[in-house]
Amino acid sequence: MGWGNISAREMVHRFWQGTAAGGYVGHGETYLNPDAILWWSKGGVLHGESAPRLAFLRALLE
Repeated sequence: MGWGNISAREMVHRFWQGTAAGGYVGHGETYLNPDAILWWSKGGVLHGESAPRLAFLRALLE
């Protein structure tokens, strides 16, 4: 499986594993944007199925 080619479920699983192990995990998106803005360099709104799941993990940690 190549870079950027994992399912939302697998990515969230990796976040949980990394967090439980005491690591710091991060996420960057590379979806094509109509304004040609890359999320990982400018920020913005996350898209896809993983965003609400990652928000849940964050809420547990805060």
